[in-house]
Amino acid sequence: MDTSFSIQPLVLLPGVALLVMSTSTRMGQLHDEVLRVSGSPFPEERQIAGRMVLLRGRYFRNALRLLYLAIVLLSAAGFAGGLAIIWPQTPLYSIMLTCSAIVAVIAAAVLLIIESTRSLRALEAHIAEVARRDDAASPAP
Repeated sequence: MDTSFSIQPLVLLPGVALLVMSTSTRMGQLHDEVLRVSGSPFPEERQIAGRMVLLRGRYFRNALRLLYLAIVLLSAAGFAGGLAIIWPQTPLYSIMLTCSAIVAVIAAAVLLIIESTRSLRALEAHIAEVARRDDAASPAP
């Protein structure tokens, strides 16, 4: 009896769980950024940064949804693989569920790549705004 159908999907779960933890932490940091931005005396900066934070938050939310879906699919694949011990025709379900979970993880990774690019753009915009304010505040020679 081959029990690898019940074990293989479960081997992927710790990696997905680490992605969930790191993504959740990064999403939590958006709250700190909102507090920082809301304290800015410049309305334009608050609006632009607020939109960027919301967009990044949506990417995090969607990535987390996909990662949670992957956890459900991998767990179901492990369960279907366990059933394969009793009913030999069920390994196909385990394989299909595992492949679906891998697709969800790939999609989540793409969203996280997009978010990290947006995050860098937000940092660049913030640095440019600080430099512009510094230039405006410095006396002309």
